[in-house]
Amino acid sequence: SMMSEAAATTAPLLITRLPGHSRRIRDFSAGLIASGRARDFTGRLEVWPTAPIDDTEAAAAELRRRLGY
Repeated sequence: SMMSEAAATTAPLLITRLPGHSRRIRDFSAGLIASGRARDFTGRLEVWPTAPIDDTEAAAAELRRRLGY
């Protein structure tokens, strides 16, 4: 999703929660907000220090575990 791509950058991520979206998207955006990686958009642009989400090593470790390496 575009939120995933944005979370992989160093730019602050502001989210507008729209009615009618899926529970998966709601839970994903709530997780980003809970982790501090994103904030709810309140009508004002905000800037705060952020770090990109990079799960490459965790994903690689899980693949190695599942494949027996």
